[in-house]
Amino acid sequence: MMSPRLDDRKGTARGPRRCPKCGEELKKVAKYCPRCGRPSKTHLLQKIRAFKIENEKTRRDVRAMGLTYGGVVVVLAVLGLAGCGEWHWAARLGLSNALFVAVGTLGTLLLGKGANRECFARGAAGPEIALGALSGLATLAVGLAYFWLIFSALGLEWPDSESLPLAALIIEMALFPALVEEWLCRGVLWTATRRVSSRRMAIVVTAMLFAFLHIPGSGYLGVPHRFFAGLVFGWWRARSTSLLPGMAGHFVNNLCALLIF
Repeated sequence: MMSPRLDDRKGTARGPRRCPKCGEELKKVAKYCPRCGRPSKTHLLQKIRAFKIENEKTRRDVRAMGLTYGGVVVVLAVLGLAGCGEWHWAARLGLSNALFVAVGTLGTLLLGKGANRECFARGAAGPEIALGALSGLATLAVGLAYFWLIFSALGLEWPDSESLPLAALIIEMALFPALVEEWLCRGVLWTATRRVSSRRMAIVVTAMLFAFLHIPGSGYLGVPHRFFAGLVFGWWRARSTSLLPGMAGHFVNNLCALLIF
């Protein structure tokens, strides 16, 4: 008479389900052998399959993060080589925003299904939006103090404001940047970074990109204070899990700067 076959399948005519290592009889729902601790064949295959799926998802997220960050760097390089700092403000802002939207859209597509919802996260509460707007005033105060120190030390003069209709300035230099830059930095880039790294790292790295986004328009002099603003808006993104407080703070910062200058 043949002895039961020692395999890791459900009980068949050949015998009960057994551990292939030690021969211990396994229950149908057992994930591990009670004697030697070896995972059952069914459970092992499930773990391998889950690992492959997660590994592929991680590789996809890393590719999306690298391509999105790389796309931003390429856009900045192209704008710098094109000398867009000497262009008319409308052409400069229009082209840069269009290119950043294209990069962000590509990054969202690479992140996969549901990425767009994850980028926007949930809606923030009214108090969070109000406090986010107040933080925009705080970042503006820090920026003004920074520039006052720099301009005083270097003997520079404050730039003249654009002789353009106020409504056009508000739309082009306050509203659009607040929407586009926050969506790109604290939306797409935040999601890509957060999937493969910590929340603290996402705050710092996206703040760095946020600071460098402004190089074509204001040069390297404005990087430090915009990095600080990026940290504040990133903190709001992490705290509220929403883009709205950061957008409100960004808009208030730009709007008050326009009214002052």
